[in-house]
Amino acid sequence: MSSATLSIRSLPTRYEPLTNVFGQKAKATFIESASDIEFAKRLISSAESAQQGKIAFISAASGSGKSTFVHGLEIFLADKVDHVERIPEQHELPVEQIPGYIAKIPRKGKITILNFDGRESPYFDQAQYQTFLGSLNGVLRQRPDLVILWPVTDPEFAERLIGILKKVGGNSAFGISPIHALKGPDKGQFSAVLEKILQVANWRLDDAAISTTEVEALIAKNDSIGAFLDALQSLITERFDVGSFGITFPMLVITISSGAPNIREVCRSLRRADSYYIEASRLLMYTRRSNVSEWWQNRSTHLKSALPHVIALFNAQLASISASCLVHAIAQHGKKDLKDLTSGVRADKGNAKRVMASSELYKFLRNEPLDNREYGSSVSPETYQSFDKIQAVSESRHRSINQAVMSLALDAGAEVPQLDYEKTLVKGLQTDVTYTSDRGLIALEFHHKATSESNQNKIAIYVLEKLKEYAINYGLADR
Repeated sequence: MSSATLSIRSLPTRYEPLTNVFGQKAKATFIESASDIEFAKRLISSAESAQQGKIAFISAASGSGKSTFVHGLEIFLADKVDHVERIPEQHELPVEQIPGYIAKIPRKGKITILNFDGRESPYFDQAQYQTFLGSLNGVLRQRPDLVILWPVTDPEFAERLIGILKKVGGNSAFGISPIHALKGPDKGQFSAVLEKILQVANWRLDDAAISTTEVEALIAKNDSIGAFLDALQSLITERFDVGSFGITFPMLVITISSGAPNIREVCRSLRRADSYYIEASRLLMYTRRSNVSEWWQNRSTHLKSALPHVIALFNAQLASISASCLVHAIAQHGKKDLKDLTSGVRADKGNAKRVMASSELYKFLRNEPLDNREYGSSVSPETYQSFDKIQAVSESRHRSINQAVMSLALDAGAEVPQLDYEKTLVKGLQTDVTYTSDRGLIALEFHHKATSESNQNKIAIYVLEKLKEYAINYGLADR
């Protein structure tokens, strides 16, 4: 998974965490509440009709979707709303400076929504706020392109400000109603909101061994979208509490080299779309009649050892390298007896680096998105023949081959701090390659597959066997 992808142990439940994790993609998770949008339409219409800016308080309990509603207006009312702008925090912009700040906001051809979220303070100086609201009212009378929405959880706070505004300017600052009780998404929309979040995150609930029945039960128990997502987050946290194991799980990256020209497509068919993340259901689909598939099926009802859970704990990834990449790695960095197996292939350092730089392994090491293109010279018959020779000795020369591959990756520009080979992370398990990064401890497991053994069934069986080995040695499953 890329660094932008949602962690399996987390589920953003509020507007701010959503935007922090997903940026602009967070907007794809918004869902329209018809009654709330109708209120916004009428408020904007009143600003246009009166030719002056308007203000309304949006009242609802925490987690009801106030911020999401406000920021969603630039999507759902794009024909009228230019953008939504949040007023800076109190420490950045004192209350007495707000009218001046707003007056300097550039005029647009459409409405600018000003979000006053975070400005709720039940205890305030009456005289100070009377001056502030008087100045604010004056600005609104000059700016028909502005609509202020002020989210609050305390209706009494809103009523006090409404009273001051009416005292200094009558009802001119308000639309049909000065305060709107937000309805937010109804229960029938909760699952749609969750689905949108999961789609953006490229994540599924079965990764956490959470069933549709459990989701439906949480929807029935919670009345607001925030409360529902909070309850689901608590369930995820409970399911993925691994503190009792006393172990830090590495990210497991299984890397397959093969002489099959379509090895990328084979690996892609076992992963989640547009990511390196291994898809449990696809592994089992291609291995229905295998012993290892039966082993995993026998543990499917036990949370700790269920395949989606194990994949999630290790954040298991699958990457490929081509025959050309492996042969060039040996030609550049292999020991003499291995280099002798590449006779007929010209040792070209520039081409070797280009081929490595286009490999899935290299792109993973660099934390780059997948790219299905591969660069370098066309693959010659001699290259495939050389790969077959190297693959034939891969069991006895496994470490040397892996060292050559990683050396070429370093040549091409990969950064793998604290690189180590055949390290024992837990008793009984020796990992081919380990290194650390901002993604934590990475465990690379290489497998150099014969061309005839490079179909979905054979690769999937190997991946399941490797996951089984890790699950057993990390104490997640019995033998």
